This record gives sequence, C-alpha cells and structure tokens, in this order.
Amino acid sequence: MPIRRSSREKPRSLSKQEKLVQWRDCTVVHPHLKQAFNSFFDAIYNPGGASLIFLFGPTGVGKTTLLRQIVKVMLEDHCATINADSDYIPVAAVEARAPESGSFDWKGYYQSILISLDGSTMPNWSSKRSPLKKVKRSNQGTISSSSHLATFRERVIVNIRHRRLIAFLTDEAQRFSRDVQQ
Repeated sequence: MPIRRSSREKPRSLSKQEKLVQWRDCTVVHPHLKQAFNSFFDAIYNPGGASLIFLFGPTGVGKTTLLRQIVKVMLEDHCATINADSDYIPVAAVEARAPESGSFDWKGYYQSILISLDGSTMPNWSSKRSPLKKVKRSNQGTISSSSHLATFRERVIVNIRHRRLIAFLTDEAQRFSRDVQQ
C-alpha cells in the first residue's frame, strides 16, 4: 500500500547509488525482444523433439537479458513446486567462461554447473535473491579438482536428473569451440 505524503512534504530524492540500482534493474522491452522471449519460452515447453535450442545474435541485442528473463519467469511459475520440493529446480544457468589458454576449460564449466545445481541458478546475473532454498548437496560425495573430466560430466548428468530440470541455459556457449588467439 502506498504511503501518503502531506501536500507540503517533498518527496525524498534518491542518491546516485539508488538511481544506479533502479536503472540497472530496469529492462526496456523492445517488440523484437518480446517476440524472441515468447518464441524461446515456447521452444522450452514445446521442444518438438529438439534437445538443443540455440539463441544467437549480434553483441548487445539482448541475449543475456532474454536468458535472465527466462530464468526469472520459470522460477516464478514453478515457485510452489520449488517450495514443496527442495530438490526440484526447473531451470539452471551458467556462463561459459572465456578460455584462458587456447582451449575451453570443460572441467571448470562442469564445476560451475554443479554449483548452479546446488541452488544458485544465476550466479552474478541478478541482484535479486532467488526463491530457491539452500538444499542438501546431491553430489553424493565430493569431487576433487584433480578428478577426471568424465567424473565431472557424470556428476552433472546425475544432478540434472535429480533436479528434474526443464531447461539448462548456457550463456556465451560459442566459447565451447573458440580458441583464444595468442
């Protein structure tokens, strides 16, 4: 309920930091972005036999913004189930980090997926807290950083099945095959 101010009371002006936070959290919905959202969302829930959905476009057109919105809406849509079943996560997302030394770091990627599946679906993507609760780890034993790549991959598969994901999103997936030019 809004707070009523007397006609003599001046509205409080926002600090620069508060204005910056408001601006950062603001998304202007362009008709093309809305159309892409609807198409992408439809492809997630009606894949028609597809197991991969690619979203691509030039830098700055809103791909990451679209992924953030997909995650936000899916978490909101499934909030009741998430609250009833702490093991359930409808969507998880990670960013594929740029390779530091010429080839993609699959082990680091799988580690970031496992972290994402432990309850923080969009690390560093949103200032708002996720409605997900902290849950017991489903990794069933720890994996050391010296474990083989196949061990990490298997843990990811087990965790995705355990969490019953509807969608898993990777931002900057073009980095899977891109070598860094030295």
